[in-house]
Amino acid sequence: MTWEGTTNVLASEVVRHLLNGKNLEVLSAWMEGAVIEKVRDEDMRAALTASWAVLKSKLDEGRSDLGAALANGRQLMFSLAWVVSGSLLAHDAQRDGNAAAMEVARRWVLHGEGGVGEHAFPKVVHSAANARRQVLSSRDRLNWDCRLVWGVDLPTDAAIGYRAAAAKASGKPEQVVARL
Repeated sequence: MTWEGTTNVLASEVVRHLLNGKNLEVLSAWMEGAVIEKVRDEDMRAALTASWAVLKSKLDEGRSDLGAALANGRQLMFSLAWVVSGSLLAHDAQRDGNAAAMEVARRWVLHGEGGVGEHAFPKVVHSAANARRQVLSSRDRLNWDCRLVWGVDLPTDAAIGYRAAAAKASGKPEQVVARL
């Protein structure tokens, strides 16, 4: 990977601005008080608090060595994006109690799944490892996958295919179900 590029320029700017003056303190106060503390789910709040602490520590280290912070700019920026996104997902899930939104937030925050995690510092994304996690059975996880992608539960006899299972359940021919 070459150093020059839009992502690296943006990362450098994010790091420079965060480490300038009191900007990190302002961001930290917002993250801790306005965002993380208001997450009602204890496991997610604990995970986000731990993730933010790791990231803030890395940013604080950057104040004494701006060159090293800029060299880690991409990881710092993606780690920040991961923590902020996780916080927003948790807030969205608790706002209306939507089960699918809660599952997405749980996967992002408690299991480190999702978007930018592979570009962030692993200790930021996976600092939630000590949080209590709701572990789903393989079948339950597959059912959630099906709900999140298609908005329906995984058919009991998924091996025959969704249309065939729906036709079997409705007693109608598969071609009729496919048109519905």
